[in-house]
Amino acid sequence: MKNFDYLVDVGAKQLFQAIHKEHAQTIAIILAHIDANVAADVLKMFSNEERADIAMRMAQADSLPNMLVKNISDTLVGKIALNGTKLGGIKMVADILKHLDKR
Repeated sequence: MKNFDYLVDVGAKQLFQAIHKEHAQTIAIILAHIDANVAADVLKMFSNEERADIAMRMAQADSLPNMLVKNISDTLVGKIALNGTKLGGIKMVADILKHLDKR
């Protein structure tokens, strides 16, 4: 799995809850690696001052070491899980059961 791919099914509100206390640079890195619509929704939840700082850091970031991005992603996985990421649901169970019938 690529860094931050697990955030596809995480809502903006849940992502905000997981990252809002992080340093602005860390938030900028995360938001730069996700869907622009979700990133915009998350960014709206910050104060104007925080939003400007995060956006400025995103604009100034040229390239980052892959290991740094991976470390941030790995840390965020744990935070998202602790904040109650949806682990399954009816669709997941239906998909699993459908595959059981094929065996």
